[in-house]
This record gives sequence, C-alpha cells and structure tokens, in this order.
Amino acid sequence: MTAAPLTRARERLDSTPAEPPEIDPAPVLGAWVVFEPGTTGITRVEVEGEPGSLQARVFGSALDGQPDWGLTAVEVFADDVAGGEAWAFRASYDHGWQRVELFGYLNRGVLAVDAGTVFAEGSGRSDYFTRELFYRL
Repeated sequence: MTAAPLTRARERLDSTPAEPPEIDPAPVLGAWVVFEPGTTGITRVEVEGEPGSLQARVFGSALDGQPDWGLTAVEVFADDVAGGEAWAFRASYDHGWQRVELFGYLNRGVLAVDAGTVFAEGSGRSDYFTRELFYRL
C-alpha cells in the first residue's frame, strides 16, 4: 500500500510545535455592520478583547430594534498565508429555544458570517443556514 501524495505543502508534518503560535486577532476586531439594511438576520457583529480572551456581541433584527444576543467566547483562526493574522472566527449562542453556530471569515476586507440555526426539540421549526456580509465601522 502506498501513501497518497500531499496536495499542499502545508499538509506536510515535518515537526509539531510544542505550543501553537499566538494569533493576532486585529483583522477581525471591531464593529461590523451588515450591508443589506433590510435583513431579517444578524445586523451587527462586534468582536473585542485580547488574544486568548476574545468575545463577540451579536445583534439580530426585530421590528422594535436590534436584540442584543449578549457576549460569547470567540475562537480565531489563522494560517501561513495570512501571516499569523486572524482571518476567521467561530462563536456559539444558545438561546434555549434555539442554538446558533457562527463562523465568520474575512475576504478582501469584507466579513462573511455563516450562521447555522438549530431549534430545540419539539418546536416544529425547520433548522436553517444563512450568510450575511458585513463592513467594518
């Protein structure tokens, strides 16, 4: 049996670092506002904090304002191409009646946020996935 060839140079495991390198969260920090003003989804995302203790605050849409989902922990990601700077993040919200998993990533200065919503058992609502695009304030 022969091993499959590597498809990318970064897949090669020449050595494993003792500790993962620190990621600079600066590219994803700040307040981000949705491009589409009439959205019925997420309208604003704020990422704040220091490396190792980042948090996100998300605002939804409603007829009577923008509900604040509160603060939740954020995990950031980087790769060799980004030079150790964060280019993506992951956050989760559990509202009791629904869970929302967020995955945000930068693309040419625009923050795309994918949201997967799963409803509590017995609600009768269908789970769904959305993607919104945001610009930095």
